[in-house]
Amino acid sequence: MLAAVMAVIALNLGVTRVEPAPFMGWNDAVRLTNGVVEVVVAPEVGRVVRYGFVDAPNVLWVPEDLGGKTALQLGEWQNFGGDKLWNAPQAAWVWPPDIDLDGSVHRLEVRNQSLRLISPLSEKAGIRFERDIRLNPDGTRVDFVNRMRNTGDQSREFALWQVTNVDRPSQARLRVRPTAEFPKGWAFYPDSRVEDIEHTDRDGWLTMRRHAKYAYKVGAPANPFEIEATGNWGRIVLRGEEGSGEGPYPDGGKARQLYGNGDERPYMELEVVDRMVKLAPGEVRDFRTSWTLFRR
Repeated sequence: MLAAVMAVIALNLGVTRVEPAPFMGWNDAVRLTNGVVEVVVAPEVGRVVRYGFVDAPNVLWVPEDLGGKTALQLGEWQNFGGDKLWNAPQAAWVWPPDIDLDGSVHRLEVRNQSLRLISPLSEKAGIRFERDIRLNPDGTRVDFVNRMRNTGDQSREFALWQVTNVDRPSQARLRVRPTAEFPKGWAFYPDSRVEDIEHTDRDGWLTMRRHAKYAYKVGAPANPFEIEATGNWGRIVLRGEEGSGEGPYPDGGKARQLYGNGDERPYMELEVVDRMVKLAPGEVRDFRTSWTLFRR
């Protein structure tokens, strides 16, 4: 795999470079950089493990004690952090997540100025994930084409779900607009300790902060399809693109989701979810998303 990366480097791709970049013990990690920001992908755990301005802190939370490890080595699912895909709704599978899709070794392909991650086949879900990851030649934008492929012999009904773990955010927020289904423009998930969670709902923005003891989750409809967070690394905006079709968004229409972790692991999750789709054997569904990073 590294030999293929080196071959691409030799082709002189312009201002976007693709290069080997071992990261926290994952020796097959590869970096995309345009000199402004960098994106590091670790195929050993099937995810993006770094995004940030060059020589600046990592936007993504990745636990140091799991560096260099894989779910297969550990024999069970672990939260490796970073940015990953799940299949929604969560009610369709029993916690923990499927290690074939989250935490296993993925195949990495170098394609021109982008990378493609390909998951193993999930025996439980009958699907495979593929992700095309492209860093724009200038600026900070990263474009994702997240793909779900039905590799089984029967129809499957899921939605693509991108989960971005951000490290030590000072706050996260999303623009909200009241609807018939969401009178406030957003809603807490059940079991969230509403009375203990610091949040403000003002001037069309819901602003949340992580609680050091209590976890919580909120959801909102797709319009506008973006969610953001701020930290010592700047301000990241995660955007989703509404796909075609008439399928509902999971969890009662919560296309944008924000999770605040409630223990010593200092992260929040920015999450965007596609519409539910029913895929016949061999069919695929694409969900396009992007990141943009701004300096503080």
